[in-house]
Amino acid sequence: MAVFEAPITKLLSVKSLREEYAGLLEQKRKVCSAYKRAMLSGVWGYVINK
Repeated sequence: MAVFEAPITKLLSVKSLREEYAGLLEQKRKVCSAYKRAMLSGVWGYVINK
C-alpha cells in the first residue's frame, strides 16, 4: 500500500477573507444597482437619473 501525500496548503486568515468578502459585496451592489436601473428603464419605461 503506497502512502499518498497531498500538498499542504495554509488556510486564509479571517482578516483576508473579510477583505475579500467586502470587495465582492461592493461589486454585487454595483451590478445589482445597474441591473435594476436597466430593468426599470427598459421594461417599464421609467427614467432614472443616475
